[in-house]
Amino acid sequence: MDDCTLEKLGVKPGPLTPAFNKDVTSYFITLASDAEAITLDPRTSDNGASYEIKGGGDGGKTVPVEPGAKLTLTIQVTAEDGQTTRNYVIAVNRLSAKDASLASLTVGPEGCLEPAFSPEQLSYECQVPYSATTLKVEAAVSDPKIGLTVQADAMSDGAVTLNLGATSVLIEVRSADGSTKRLYSLTVLRGACPRHIQLTDTAEAASWEDPISLSLLHRPVGLPSSADPAQLYSAQLLDAAFRPTCTDPADGSPLPPSETANAPTAASGDIKWQPRPDAAVDARLSACPAEIVDLRAGAGGASTLRATAARQIGADLAAQTSASMSELRKNYQHCKPDAATAPDAARQWERRLRNIFDVSDAKQLVEMGEKSAQQYLDSLPEDPAISRSYPAGSSPQDHLLRACNAYACAIDAAGSSAPNRWQLHLRLGQLLEEMQHCQDVRGVKIADAMAGDTGVATSAGTDTAALDSAKEDEIDAICRLRGVSDSAGLGAKLRALDAEMRHLRDQGQSSKADSVQSLFLWKSRQATAEGAAQQRAASSESPLSHALDKYRDALSLADSNGELHCHVGRLMVARGEYGEAIRRLESALSWQPNNPAARLYLGAALARDILQSGKDSQPPRAPEAIDLLCDGLETLLQRLQVKPESKRCLFAEEPLQPTDHALLRAALSLGQLNPEQQGPLRAARLHQACLLISRALALLPPRCERRQLVRRLLIDCHAALLPSNRSATDEAGELLLTRRCRGLSALIASASSTMSADPELAALQRRVAETLVRTNPFWSPALCQLGAAQLARAEATTEPTDAEERRRCLADAEASLRTAIELEGRPAAGTTPPERLSSQDWWQRADAEEAKAKAAVEAPKAAAAAAPPAAAATVPAGRGGARGGARGGAAQAGRGAATAPAPSRGGAAARGGATRGGAAARGGATRGGATSTRGGATATRGGGAAAAKGAAAAKAATPTEPSAPQTSQQPAAESAPESAPVSAPQPAPKPSKPAPINRPSAAARLTLARALRAAEKPDEALAMFEEAQRMSPGCHDAYIEAADMLLAGPQPLRAVDIYCRFPVSDAGNPSFDDAYIFGEIVRLLVKHEKFDDARLPEYMIKWGRVMGLPILDKYIATLEDKMKTGICKQVYAGVNGRSVDDLEMQAFFKARCWD
Repeated sequence: MDDCTLEKLGVKPGPLTPAFNKDVTSYFITLASDAEAITLDPRTSDNGASYEIKGGGDGGKTVPVEPGAKLTLTIQVTAEDGQTTRNYVIAVNRLSAKDASLASLTVGPEGCLEPAFSPEQLSYECQVPYSATTLKVEAAVSDPKIGLTVQADAMSDGAVTLNLGATSVLIEVRSADGSTKRLYSLTVLRGACPRHIQLTDTAEAASWEDPISLSLLHRPVGLPSSADPAQLYSAQLLDAAFRPTCTDPADGSPLPPSETANAPTAASGDIKWQPRPDAAVDARLSACPAEIVDLRAGAGGASTLRATAARQIGADLAAQTSASMSELRKNYQHCKPDAATAPDAARQWERRLRNIFDVSDAKQLVEMGEKSAQQYLDSLPEDPAISRSYPAGSSPQDHLLRACNAYACAIDAAGSSAPNRWQLHLRLGQLLEEMQHCQDVRGVKIADAMAGDTGVATSAGTDTAALDSAKEDEIDAICRLRGVSDSAGLGAKLRALDAEMRHLRDQGQSSKADSVQSLFLWKSRQATAEGAAQQRAASSESPLSHALDKYRDALSLADSNGELHCHVGRLMVARGEYGEAIRRLESALSWQPNNPAARLYLGAALARDILQSGKDSQPPRAPEAIDLLCDGLETLLQRLQVKPESKRCLFAEEPLQPTDHALLRAALSLGQLNPEQQGPLRAARLHQACLLISRALALLPPRCERRQLVRRLLIDCHAALLPSNRSATDEAGELLLTRRCRGLSALIASASSTMSADPELAALQRRVAETLVRTNPFWSPALCQLGAAQLARAEATTEPTDAEERRRCLADAEASLRTAIELEGRPAAGTTPPERLSSQDWWQRADAEEAKAKAAVEAPKAAAAAAPPAAAATVPAGRGGARGGARGGAAQAGRGAATAPAPSRGGAAARGGATRGGAAARGGATRGGATSTRGGATATRGGGAAAAKGAAAAKAATPTEPSAPQTSQQPAAESAPESAPVSAPQPAPKPSKPAPINRPSAAARLTLARALRAAEKPDEALAMFEEAQRMSPGCHDAYIEAADMLLAGPQPLRAVDIYCRFPVSDAGNPSFDDAYIFGEIVRLLVKHEKFDDARLPEYMIKWGRVMGLPILDKYIATLEDKMKTGICKQVYAGVNGRSVDDLEMQAFFKARCWD
């Protein structure tokens, strides 16, 4: 009686979407352009029921549809009782003959369209893993008369063959009548290969090397307004490395507005880049023959990059690992874990985590903890770089903290006799470790949430700060006894501590000497960002220390669990306690020999222990460390080659993460082991480490603490790879060396704004700048970088005994920077180095080194020339005559010089000493008559010109003192005497590209102003600050530093005039940096009681609009005391965007008694 459903619904032309089902009431259908009507044939389930067709026509089964029309037809079914009804709705769309739209667009399972398909959306992207070499693209139209063409560079069986980076697919749709065309575009973005790819053509490899990862370009982009517009970068890495500073990676100058999409916002200061993709280079790279490097055996077989899938170079690793399990277990079966102590229930931090819940059932508390942990994972933003706001109590911090509270209570409620109690300790340890990971990697702050709920952060932060402060006070007291002031640099304080420790040992006070030694070790860790991180991890109140306590508690209850030993060993590596880490990780492998994390972390601990020992000989465990690192990194690389799973987990549940600092350091350590092996395999390992580190930098949020450590690792990796190019003798090698120096210098410059002062980093920047200047002394950006490095060295020299060294560094900095400014607008080429440059001590020392190298090169030639003809015939002739002798002599000198082991971190020998001595073959006598144009200086082929060029290019083969420069090739002399016969006709020289023009730079003037200020030349410094302001009006530092200098003088109010020059548009969105300037103007005017200055209310309003009215309370109170209520009214009304005469404002003024 009440059945109002349809048993059948026929449609012509069809079909319906979705297929008919009596319980589904909504359908749609698209009609071809030549279908004039739609015919419905419904049949009710109950013979007594009836139906009615509404929405078009006369109610009959055939409904006419106009071209391009959209109808909604409703079939109303009424049951036999006459009251029960059901409506079936059909949306009908008849295509027009002019319609040129796709009906669907799908891709293979490897990818997913972004955004979701819509006929009106014309542009799409699809990301696929690197393992995908082809992608099935299927497009469909509703009308068979509509034309459809899919275009791509290469297709096979309907699948698009993918390029190395981006692949463009165009889908052309033509209307039935041919009058309309529509073009859909699909850009397929293939993931980057996690392995280092090496082109077989060395010249191509030099041209297509990414300056950040030092590996092959991926999705190359360029910056047309850059100082080097021909330089290409990998899109993702360029954004990660240089977006925060918005500077040109080529020379460190700010990018012009055309290179940025938006101005910085007040909230974040981020700037969106608009680099230009280079699709032609991407397609060209995809056809190049290349080899993917294996960490064990070097380069593999060559194939084109387009056809190179995620080759499982480590595919045999699983079989090798399985076959070696018994052997590995045998190797570590002697490693027995130390006796673990029982869980300590008296820890203060753990007691504070308890007593949060009224629940006393352990099982229920565990369920609550797991629910909170899952809520924490679900609440994390998809993109860590994007900040999210959360309702009160529902942020990731809140969920994670509640999970810790629940598990701490569950441990207490379970009692000591509960089975599997160790799992509760393990889970709490994982959650506590996630707290540190959340702050370091995800950029989410935990401290505020912990302080608000439990007081843990407050107590922990107070205790840690108090301990650190006590140590600093004790160190300062010892330094004062040694004549070192509290404001002295880190190096001076360490020397004072070392002297005091030796004095106490000489006096027989060993206990006090040990105490001073502990202070020395604690303070020395602050010299590097990595040491400071290890110091924080080792703090007794850090989340990592708490997690380590819980892992040890779990281990005391399950000492045969390899996973627990691995967790303890991992955290020991993070603390820098490598000896204990090695023992724990060996124990982990004795129980779980197939644990990839234990293998990799053990290799990392062994490598760091070996490298820190500083032993010259081959340590016995170095081969074992290399094997473990290769195995572990291969496992990580294989995981990165496939599409990552979307499921989230805690870091401790899956510790093999590409952003883990310990693993990235392990990759770098693999390349640093066995430094005497300078072959291609070591270079390939360093390249692989550089690629992994740069990719990690791209994955990390812009403001997380881990970025500082990863950026420093990237700098170390670049520095380790620099010496490998110093023996290059061709132009491609010289170009590669210059580009790598520029890339390293740009990375150091980008790190200087976010990384704390690091003397080692400053010394590296100075050496790299000297190399660039020696390569081309006419390139203004290199001179600017050199001046900045010389100024940093002067500022680090604070001891009175080093006053002469400080004066010399300041003079050199001023000379370098003035030379950089003078060269602006001129070609970066020349013959004779500028006098201000060549007169500096470091340049003259480099000239002396080159003279020694010249003597070493010329000695065999002179001996050969003085020998009788018969004796001369016995000398190997190379390719003939004098040219062969020169080549032989130079090659011999180069090899002899290169035998010395390279010092770590690019020391003097590696940057201009012994290793560079091996590069005496560059461009000089070893090249015979080769023509070289470096910075505009061309040496004529053959004879004395070649010898002169060789003398100018050769580098010293002996290490120099630390302050000596580590130089690159010096430009050839302007003229050279003809002293040797020409053995062959001289060919016409190759045409050289015009030298780039040095662009004007505000950075050079700002740095020069700082140098002049340090040299106590205030008038000249102020002039340079003003010039920098004119060239870069938005540079805050140019205004702030100039004003600070004036504040120390007799006319401090001149600083207000400086600040007021800063341009701020009323329609703009001021940043927090702008607000600092506004606040300084207000502070100075109120301090000097300039209440009648018209600028006071103006900048109080601007300041209050950015920072809020509470920031003005102190100054409003001062104005009230001075009876300046008129200014108060003006400010309050202005901040609120209202008029003083506004009624609400008048009521407020009356309440404040400002009438």
